[in-house]
Amino acid sequence: MGAYLVEDHSVEEVEKGVFIPFIHRPLSRYVNAMAAAGLVIRRMEEPVPPAGFLARAQEYTAGRHHPPPVLFLLAEREPEPTGDRGRLEVVVPAR
Repeated sequence: MGAYLVEDHSVEEVEKGVFIPFIHRPLSRYVNAMAAAGLVIRRMEEPVPPAGFLARAQEYTAGRHHPPPVLFLLAEREPEPTGDRGRLEVVVPAR
């Protein structure tokens, strides 16, 4: 697994004079933190970097195995169980 499990912080120059901080953490760090907060993952995206980025970042070229530089996770808080198979009933009092 190499350095995958080691958290890392770096700043990379993506364009002349444009610096972006990158933070690497293993996926388990994100997933476990969300689970502990009562969140459920609904979607995960690992977008392919633009060609220009790949041309300048040799560490992401073909034949090498690295985690994607960008990860998107969509998570939502699970509704509280009601004891009725998760169904939520709203009762509006009569006027």
